Amino acid sequence: MSQEFHAFLKKEKLPPTKDVARALSSRGWRVEIDADKPIDELSALTLKVDGAAHTVQVQVSRASEGAFANLVAAAHTSPEGETWLSLLKATDTRIVCSGDGAKGEEWARELARSIGLLCAGGFHNPQSGTVLQYGR
Repeated sequence: MSQEFHAFLKKEKLPPTKDVARALSSRGWRVEIDADKPIDELSALTLKVDGAAHTVQVQVSRASEGAFANLVAAAHTSPEGETWLSLLKATDTRIVCSGDGAKGEEWARELARSIGLLCAGGFHNPQSGTVLQYGR
């Protein structure tokens, strides 16, 4: 079973795929992404990390769309409610990254965190409940 990680951003701030690879590489890995399309136009992305290939599935939606709308409603009463509400006001797009196996999940998490950070948006880990807003 794969785990999901969510990046939140303003769509117009989504950087080119090569900039995402460069940001991941700046953290100590040699990361290559062989994709000409923007991340929000892909359904899967293969990252070559230090020579090993890892596939991350990608889904794009509005920030508060679908089943995620339940979290929006719960944001008013959750301990992280202020962060959720601020994040959802500041963003319009959610990119869900998921991967299979320990390494696939690790790279799904790193990809979502990097996209959220690069876009001054946010990151959500549904497994731990962590929600971060980078661009306050």
